[in-house]
Amino acid sequence: MTGYYFVFFRLNRHTFSPKELGGGFAGSEVIECQTVTDKHPLQFQIDCNEKYHKNESPGGYTTKEEYTVVNWKEITKDEYEKYKGWIG
Repeated sequence: MTGYYFVFFRLNRHTFSPKELGGGFAGSEVIECQTVTDKHPLQFQIDCNEKYHKNESPGGYTTKEEYTVVNWKEITKDEYEKYKGWIG
């Protein structure tokens, strides 16, 4: 049986400069986010961390993202269908 969830999570994004510019730490930001998903929140966290762990951005900068689920609430399929695409 598939569950539906409202998930509140924190995204920590760290940016590093290109190697030709020293390859050092360039900045960090913490973003608080919310979404609805049909994945269990812990699986959502694992999937996001695997998919977005390291990204190359224009100009050679590298970002590393860490997703941490802070809280979740199980919702009905009707609520999921109503809010999918509007939240997150």
